[in-house]
Amino acid sequence: MGLMRRLSLSLIGVLAVLQGVRASANPAIQQPRDGHVISIEALGKTGHYIGFEVFENGKPIVPVHFTSEGVIFAPHADVIRHGDLSRLVFPSLKTVPNSGLQLSHSRIEVTLRAGHFPKVFFDLTVAHFSPTEWQQKVGKQPFHFLKILMPSALLWQHGGWLNATPRADLFPLLLDVHGGTPELSAYPYNREWSTTPPVSAQPLPLTGLWDPEHGLYAAWDFQEARLTDNSERDIASGFCNRLITPTNGEVPPTDALKEGVNDDGESALTPLQRRERNADREGRSKFVALVYPYGGLGYQQCVYPTDGAHIASFADLVFSRSLGPTADPNSFNWQRWWRNPFVRARLPRVPTTVDLSYIGAAGHMNNPPEAPGGSLLAGPEGNFQIPGSLLIDGWYWHNESAVAAPVKQGDSTRIEALEREAAIFLKYTKRFSVNGKPCAYWEKPLVGRWTDPWGGQPVTTLHNANGFAAARLLLDLYHYVGKKEYLPYVEGAYNWATQMVWTRCEFADVPSSPFAIGATLPIAFLLDYYFTFKNDPAHHTRAVQALELARSYVYRYMVMWTADSRRDDSVSSAFLWEPNSGRDWTGAACANEVFWDLDTLAQVAVHTGDPILMWALQGSLSRWYRLYQDNYHSSLNDYLPSEFAEEYGLAPGSPFYPGHHAHYGFGVDFAMMDPVGDTVVRVLAGEKAAMAFDRDGSQLRLARYVCTGDGDFAFRLVGEPSGPFGVTITFPYGDLSAKPIVVRSPNGDERAIEVQRDPKALWTVVVRGVYVGDTVIVGHPDLAHAKPLPTKPPLTAAEAPIAAQAYAPFVSLPLSTDTTLPTSWSDKQAFAGLWVGLKWIDWVPFVRSEGPLRGASKPVRWARPLEGLQDVYLLYTALPQGQDTAVAPQVLLENGQQAKPIYATPALAWEAWPPVMSARLLLAGYEVPVGQRVVGIDPNGRTVIAAVGLPSGASQAVADQVAKAMQQDVQRWEAMLRFERIADSIRALASQVPQGAFAILPYTQNSSSVVNLLDFGDFRSRCDQLTPEQLVNPQIFNAEKYKAVFDLDGEDYLDTVHQPHDAAEALQSYLQQGGTLVLLTGLPYPLYYAQASGQLSHADPLLPRLGLPLYNAIETMPQDRLEVQEIEGQHVLTDLPQRFAYPDGDPRLRSVDLTSLPAGATLEPIYRVVGASGKDYGVAAALVTLPPGPDGKRGRILYISDVLLHDDRYSPLILEAVVRWVVQGAAGS
Repeated sequence: MGLMRRLSLSLIGVLAVLQGVRASANPAIQQPRDGHVISIEALGKTGHYIGFEVFENGKPIVPVHFTSEGVIFAPHADVIRHGDLSRLVFPSLKTVPNSGLQLSHSRIEVTLRAGHFPKVFFDLTVAHFSPTEWQQKVGKQPFHFLKILMPSALLWQHGGWLNATPRADLFPLLLDVHGGTPELSAYPYNREWSTTPPVSAQPLPLTGLWDPEHGLYAAWDFQEARLTDNSERDIASGFCNRLITPTNGEVPPTDALKEGVNDDGESALTPLQRRERNADREGRSKFVALVYPYGGLGYQQCVYPTDGAHIASFADLVFSRSLGPTADPNSFNWQRWWRNPFVRARLPRVPTTVDLSYIGAAGHMNNPPEAPGGSLLAGPEGNFQIPGSLLIDGWYWHNESAVAAPVKQGDSTRIEALEREAAIFLKYTKRFSVNGKPCAYWEKPLVGRWTDPWGGQPVTTLHNANGFAAARLLLDLYHYVGKKEYLPYVEGAYNWATQMVWTRCEFADVPSSPFAIGATLPIAFLLDYYFTFKNDPAHHTRAVQALELARSYVYRYMVMWTADSRRDDSVSSAFLWEPNSGRDWTGAACANEVFWDLDTLAQVAVHTGDPILMWALQGSLSRWYRLYQDNYHSSLNDYLPSEFAEEYGLAPGSPFYPGHHAHYGFGVDFAMMDPVGDTVVRVLAGEKAAMAFDRDGSQLRLARYVCTGDGDFAFRLVGEPSGPFGVTITFPYGDLSAKPIVVRSPNGDERAIEVQRDPKALWTVVVRGVYVGDTVIVGHPDLAHAKPLPTKPPLTAAEAPIAAQAYAPFVSLPLSTDTTLPTSWSDKQAFAGLWVGLKWIDWVPFVRSEGPLRGASKPVRWARPLEGLQDVYLLYTALPQGQDTAVAPQVLLENGQQAKPIYATPALAWEAWPPVMSARLLLAGYEVPVGQRVVGIDPNGRTVIAAVGLPSGASQAVADQVAKAMQQDVQRWEAMLRFERIADSIRALASQVPQGAFAILPYTQNSSSVVNLLDFGDFRSRCDQLTPEQLVNPQIFNAEKYKAVFDLDGEDYLDTVHQPHDAAEALQSYLQQGGTLVLLTGLPYPLYYAQASGQLSHADPLLPRLGLPLYNAIETMPQDRLEVQEIEGQHVLTDLPQRFAYPDGDPRLRSVDLTSLPAGATLEPIYRVVGASGKDYGVAAALVTLPPGPDGKRGRILYISDVLLHDDRYSPLILEAVVRWVVQGAAGS
C-alpha cells in the first residue's frame, strides 16, 4: 500500500502541474481567474516563512518578501477556504534578534477570491525600532516591507510614472547629477534607493515593476484603499536597485564612467554596468517595497518609525505575463478599475458641462491654433548643454501640421525651410534594431552633450520624445509634398514608438525624469500616421495599431490623481496632474506645460471614443482653475497665463505643503477646448466621439453627434441661450478649410450661416448664428445611416448619483432649501468651480448634485425628529469679507437646547479660486447629547448647503478622527481672518504716505508669496512699478524720489538693460545715495541670477557686491527640529511673533554671512534659526546699514528670508511689521 500511495501522490502532483495547479509542501491557496489558476504559496520553510510567492498556471510570477534579510518572519501560516474565497494568513509575525525591529500584534493576510487578483492586508505595530541595530543588520535602508522582487525589470512604476531601472539605463537612478542634488534617488543616504513618497503624494496609487521584453508586470495597487478607508495615505513606497548590506560589503559606485571592458564577447561595459548585470543574473536586485514613514520633505531622507507606530492598510497585488512594449501598465490598471463596479462607483464625478470662463480675457484664445512656425532645431539651453550643442525642440508642434497649411497656401519659402531641416535630421539619424524591428530615430542632443554639473555625456539618449517632432515633419513632407524617400525614416520611427516604453529629459533641467508632455509629440506623430495611412491597404494594419498605440501613450503619461488622495483635509487632488517624476514636483499638481497634455488627450479621446479619457478630460478641465497662483486682481480678466502655478501642494513632504501654490509658473491655451473669440462653445469632433466646452455660462451641450468620414459630421446643441450664438468647431487631423457647412433648423429647413476660416488653421472653423436645437452639418455625412456617437463623458454627477454606501457610516440629512446661490464665473462672489458628486472634507462626506446650487437660509424643522445621531456637521456660507464672522448656524435639539459646537471657530471647508473670487464655505461640527433627537437647523443668517450626521452606532474613533482633522482647517480659517485684518492694517499704513513714495524692482519671471497680501492691502498699487528703462534712468530712480525699493521677485534680477551691468549699477548707486532696499522674495537667494534682455539668466550674485553676503545654511531639511527665534532686544521691527516652528514647504535657507560683511557696515539681526540639537543655522532676517557712500549717506538693506514668508500664521504678521517700518521711515525722513 505504501508504494501505491506514493505513486498515487506522484501522479496527482504531475496532473496538478499539467492543469496549472501548484503542488507544494508549504501552505498555499489557489483560485481560478480569467481561465487561469492563481496560486499563492508561503515562502520559506516550516516554522520560518519570510514571504510568499505568486504563481499563474504553475509558473512563477513574483516572490514577495515580508522585508529584507529575513528580518520579519512568520512561525506558521494558516490556510482558510470558503468556497470561492481562500485566505493565507501569517499571524503573529516575529523578527530576528538584533535586527533593530520588534513587532507586536502584527499580521499579514493574503486573500484570493475567484476571478480577482490577490488582496493583501497588513497590520503591523512597531513595538520598538533601533536605527543603529537596523543598519547593522540590513544596511542604511529605510524600514521597508512587502517587497516585490523582479531582477529582470526594465522599469519601476511609481505613482503612475515609468522610470528606467539601471538595467535599462544607468543614468536616472545612479548617474544623475542635477547640480549635486539628484532628482530620483535617495542619494543623501543610499543612491540605490529611489525617493519614498507617501501614497497620497502618488497620483496613481501604484508601485510596481515591469519587464516589457518578457511581458511581466507586478505592482501594489492601493486604489480600493484610496476610495474606501484611505488608510494607505501615509504609507510610502519606493524602488531599490540593489540592497547594500554590511554583509555584502558593497558601496555605491564611484567608478561609473571609467573606460569599459569587454564582457564575454558582449559590448564594452563599464564596471558599473558589469556590476549591474551580475547582480541581475544572481537574482539579488530590483525590488519595490512599501516604506514607513515617508522620506521627509522631498522624500529623500532616511526616516525611521517611532516606537508604537501602527501601519495598517491593504492593497491588490496585480500582475500580468502578457504586458509587452505596446501595452501600458497605467492603461492596464485603468481598464481594471473601470470594469470593477465597486471601484467605478467610487470614482469622482464630473459635471455634464464645463465652463472655461475661469480663463480670463488675457489667456483666452482669440484665434484658433495655427500651423507652428519657426524651427525644430535649437541650440544650447542656458547652462545645461555645452556650447555648440544642437537639439530637436518641437514643443508646441503637437497640434496642427507644420506642412499641411503652407502647402495648401503655396508657401514655398516655408516648405523649403522645412525641407532644409529635414535634411539635417536625415544626417543625424540613428539606425538600430529592437526586438527584430529596424528603427530610426534621433538622440537628444543631436550634437554636443549636457554640461558636467547636469550629467555630462550620460544624459544623451534615444529615449526622448522630441525626436517624434522630426519624425512627424518627415511624415508630413512625405504626405503633402511627396517626399517618398522619407518613408523608411518614418517607418523606423514608428517601429521605435512601439518599443520606446519610457522617456526622460523632456526638459533640460531634469534629465533623469519623464515628463507628462513626453506623450504629446509621440501621440501627434502616431495620430498623423493613422490619418495618413488608414485608407492605404499596404499600411492599414499599422495605421490602426498607431491609433491604439497613441491611446497607450496617453495613459502612460496621464499621471493624474485618480481621486482625492487625502480625506483628512479640505484640499482635493482629484483630476489634477503631476508634471514629472522628479523630487521637486512630487506630491504637487502643475499647470505649466501640462496644458499641452490636455490637447493630445482630447484628440485621442474623440478619435477613439475612450470613455475613461473623456471622463479624465472633463474632470481635469473642471478643476484646472485651482492651479492659479495665489495672486489677487480686481477682475478675473486681469489674470495672465503666466499666473498659473508650477506647483500646488497636495501631500505632506511636497515642496509646497498641501493647499499652497508656487509663486511661479505659466499657462498656455486650451488649444483644443477653449471657444475662440466671441464664440460661447467649442465642439471638438472626432471619428468616435465629440465633446463640447463652454464659456460665459452658456450651458450648451451636445445632444447628438454623428461622423461618417474625416471632416464629415453633424451635431446638435441644446442648452440655455435663447438667441444666436457662435460655435468653434475643431476636427483634429481633418481639413475643414473647404468643407461646406450648413445649419438645419428643428423644422428641417436648412440655411447658410456665417463661416470664418483661418488659412493657417485647417482643423478649425468658426460659425455664427446658431440657435439651440439647430443641427450643424459639416461636409457630407451620411445622416441616413450614421449611428449616434458618444457626446459626454460617463460618471457625470447627474447620471451617476453617489450611493449612500460610498460614504457610510455617515448619512446625508434632508435639507429643505429656499435659496439659490450664484455659480457664474462672472460674479466675484459666486461659488464658481464648486465640486459635484462626493467630496470629503476633514473626513466628513458632502454630496452635491448637479444643477443650481441650493441652500437653506431659513430655519429648517423636520416633521419627524432625527434620532440616533452622535454628531451633526453643517456646510454653510461664510459672510463676505469684513462682516461679522462669529455667527454660526445652530443645530436644534428636541429639548429646546442647541447642540454644542465641537469648536468655537468653524473650519474653512472650501474657498473659491483664484483670490478675486471671494466665496467661501465653512464646516461646523456639533455634538448631540446621548438620547437627544435633532429637530432642526437655524442657519442664523447664513445659508446651509449640506448637513451630514454621524450615527450613534459609529465608532467614537470616527468622531475623534473628524475632530482632529478639523483642527487644521480651523487654523486655516483663523489665518484667513488674520490675513484680512492685516490687509486692513496695511491699507491704513499705505494711506499715510504719498502715491509713488516707494518703488518695486522690475519683475523677471517669479514673484513672492507676500504679493497677494500687499495687493489685498492696496499697498503695491501705491508703489511705482519700475520698468527696466526707468531703473537705469537716474533722473527717475534715485533715493530722493523713492524712500524704499522692494524686491518682490524670485532669485533673478535685471543686470543689463542698455550697457553691461547698468541695472545692477543703478541699484548700487541708489544704495550709495542712502536708499533702502527691502528684500521680500519668493525664492531663497535674492538677486542671485543675472538677466539681460534676450539672454538666459546666469549665476552672478549681486547681494555680496551690494553689502549683504549670504551663505547656504540649509539646502535639504535636516533631521533636527528647527525653530525661528526673534533676536532678544532687536528694535528694527515691532510686534513680531517671538518664536515659531520652522515653516513647512521649501526648506532652503540662506543666512547672513556675518564674517563677510563689508568694513564699516553694521548688522541688526532680527531672526535666527536654531535646532533642537543646539545647532545655530544663522540669521534669517536682518537690517544691514551699509558703509557711507560718496556723499556720506548710508544705504540700508532689510532682508527677510523667503522661508519666513510662507507660513500662514506668522508671515502676515512679519509683513505687517515690515510695512510699518518702511512707512514710519518714510514719514520720518
